[in-house]
Amino acid sequence: MNIKNLFDDLEKVKKELWHLIKKVIPHLEELLNNTTAQEIASIKTQLALQVENIESLEDSIGQIEQSLSSQENSITSLNNSISSLSSQATQLSSSLQTLSAQVDAHGTSISTINSTLASISDTVEDNTVALSTANSNISALQTSINQISSIVDQHSGSILSMSVDLGTVSNTAEEAYSLATSVNTSLSNLSSTVASNVGKVSVLESDVSTLESSTTALQTSVDGLTSSVNTLSSALSSLENQIANLPTEQTEVIYDMDSTDASINHGYTSGMSGGNYIDQDYSIYRKIRVYARLYNANCVQEFAVKNRKYVDMTLVAASPTPTVLSFLKMQMNLEPYLSRLQVMAYARYVFSNSTGTFTLDYGLSTNTFYVYRIEGIK
Repeated sequence: MNIKNLFDDLEKVKKELWHLIKKVIPHLEELLNNTTAQEIASIKTQLALQVENIESLEDSIGQIEQSLSSQENSITSLNNSISSLSSQATQLSSSLQTLSAQVDAHGTSISTINSTLASISDTVEDNTVALSTANSNISALQTSINQISSIVDQHSGSILSMSVDLGTVSNTAEEAYSLATSVNTSLSNLSSTVASNVGKVSVLESDVSTLESSTTALQTSVDGLTSSVNTLSSALSSLENQIANLPTEQTEVIYDMDSTDASINHGYTSGMSGGNYIDQDYSIYRKIRVYARLYNANCVQEFAVKNRKYVDMTLVAASPTPTVLSFLKMQMNLEPYLSRLQVMAYARYVFSNSTGTFTLDYGLSTNTFYVYRIEGIK
């Protein structure tokens, strides 16, 4: 329960009681004519006592509120102290962890030092044993030296005589050794020279063998190349003869719509369309070359003049897309007449991408189908 709210509620009750005493009860006195004055006074007294009790309660609540405020301050102080102690405990824990790590490191170092000391102790023991053995060996050697000294003393005269003889023998041996060394050096030099020359001879033999193989292969290649050159020369000569014997092609203009010569344009200055023809002797040509516009495409085709089975000839072209196929028919008389060349009907097939079908347009004459040049090739 909130004490401040309780205090406010008591204040409201006090105000309501005051209102009852000062306003409501006097009004009731006027209304209650049958009520005695003593009863009304008793009610007032009781209400006054209740007001005093309420005021006493307010004082108690005030004291309780002061006590709670003091306790809150104490709790706040305790919280601060606890926070400080917690921080100090954290620092102490970190310090203890650091000290523990250092103790572990020192423990590792101490273990290493103990291992090293153990190794040194083993080495000292080994050295002690070795020194003992060495001392024993030195004692034995001293005994041997004493024995040798006694023997040398006994045989010193013989040793002096043998020393003179050994000197002479030594000189002779040194001379022989010097001579043998000189001979050995000469033999070694000669052996090295011979070995070097043998190696050079082997290399030369290998080079000569390789050169012979290369020469043989090169000669084979040269022979093959010579044969190929001769064959190629013969083929070139034959080709030159064939080219020389080829008939020279001669081209004559039979019709040209752009020509100003009436014998060339034949009056068809806008091109030859269906029904137009040119009469002349075509037997003097091997073939004719026709230039035509077929709708929106250009067409150049050649036709044989002789050895044909039918009079009709067909010009074919496709549009740039190509979804349009164009045709133009022509006719030339068969042998032996070969006297007329005539332009016939046209046809145009347009393909539809949406329906997948062709639409046909055809007829005898239109301004988008015409022949604009004809050449005769002899």
